[in-house]
Amino acid sequence: SARNIGIVMHSILSQATSADEVKEGIDRLLKQGRISPSQAEELCSTIDREFARAEVREWFGEWDDVRCENDILCADVTGTRRPDRVMIRGQRAVVVDYKFGEEHAPQHSRQIKQYISLLQQMGYSEIEGYLWYLSTGKIVKIEN
Repeated sequence: SARNIGIVMHSILSQATSADEVKEGIDRLLKQGRISPSQAEELCSTIDREFARAEVREWFGEWDDVRCENDILCADVTGTRRPDRVMIRGQRAVVVDYKFGEEHAPQHSRQIKQYISLLQQMGYSEIEGYLWYLSTGKIVKIEN
C-alpha cells in the first residue's frame, strides 16, 4: 500500500547519507520481496528526481552532525519530539520532516515550527525547517 511504501522509504532515508545509499536500501527491499520491481523503479525515479535538487543534495552532504529520528526532550512539552532529520554545522541547524501522504496539512507546519523552537532553545541561531513531500516533489520551507 502507499502507506507501507512511505514507512519503508522513511526508514531508508533515516539511515542514508547519500542517494546511492537510498537506492541500495530500495534494492534491499526489492530482494527481500517487500516491494515489487515496478515499485522499486518508481522509488528510484523519485530519488533521482529529488536528489537532482541542490537542497536535497545539501541535506545528504557534509555536516558536523546529522541526527535522524533522535528524541528531543523538553520541559514545557509533554513527551518527546522526534524530527526525521536534523543537520548541524556550527550554529546552523536544518530540520527536515519527510512526508509521503497528503500535502501540507496544518499540523505538519506546526510540527516543524515546534522543532525550530526546540532547536532555538538548544542554542542554535541559524535554523531552517522544511517539509519534504517526496511523492509530489514539493519542498516547503517553514518560517517560525
